[in-house]
Amino acid sequence: MSLDLFNNVSQVISILNGRLEFLEQLIDEKSDAITAAPDGLLTIIERSERDRVEYYWRMNSSDKRGKYLSKKCDDQIRQLAQKKYDRLTLEEAISEKVEIERLLKTYCRGTVESTHSRMNKRFQSLSEPFMESDDEFLENWLNQEFEPNPYHPEEKIYRVTDDLMVRSKGEQDIAIMLLIYGIPFFYEKPLTLFVDDRDVTIYPDFTILDVANRREIYWEHMGMMDIPRYRESSLWKIKWFQLNGYAQGESLIVTMEDEREKLDMVLIKKIVSHIAPDAGPKPGEWRCDKFFS
Repeated sequence: MSLDLFNNVSQVISILNGRLEFLEQLIDEKSDAITAAPDGLLTIIERSERDRVEYYWRMNSSDKRGKYLSKKCDDQIRQLAQKKYDRLTLEEAISEKVEIERLLKTYCRGTVESTHSRMNKRFQSLSEPFMESDDEFLENWLNQEFEPNPYHPEEKIYRVTDDLMVRSKGEQDIAIMLLIYGIPFFYEKPLTLFVDDRDVTIYPDFTILDVANRREIYWEHMGMMDIPRYRESSLWKIKWFQLNGYAQGESLIVTMEDEREKLDMVLIKKIVSHIAPDAGPKPGEWRCDKFFS
């Protein structure tokens, strides 16, 4: 597992919360299973001199001898063995749950990343944090300057907001969903790829900021896949991304449509909610007016 994971507190907390939810469900299941299991305990004795295994049913821990169980009691033997496994699993799950809850309480009190923001303002101005806060990182990303795509600006005929026009209905739907979910992005921000021994500048449809993981995700929507020349160039672009280390489903999202099969909002919403699983339809959570080139 990459150490980068442990530099991302929000991702660690998300994983811990997922583990906590799993343990709580497991505790409920094993508690019910133990309640439904036969009374008593199972003791297994291996007698090497006779080369045999004996099973004894003890009603409680103080019952030292117990009742001998023959092979005819195979179901009872297995149920008592399962009961012991369930009990040990329950004990481990409870112990792990306590430790995770303790760790989550520690994160709720604050992390090393938030130390600077908790200091007095004057001390903040006199000291330098070891890393930017999420808000500072977002602010710097939004304030970057770049030359927008000069290619046929007159083709941007689909309005998203007063400040953003895009080239297709599919792009319009994607942009609207990103805004609804409060995900910061730029439209047609330049990206340099290394192709055929030279640098090539392309303009991905959407450059999305994954604040929690401090990375950019590129979303290419290819909306005329029924046109052979367009389809060929689109497939080449996907290959260029992959050759430069951008993997689909991770740092690259590709959606496609043609005249018969249109991109629908259900799919867009599913993709966007995967990008930001903790986000929701919260317009205005981010500074929407600064998302656009």
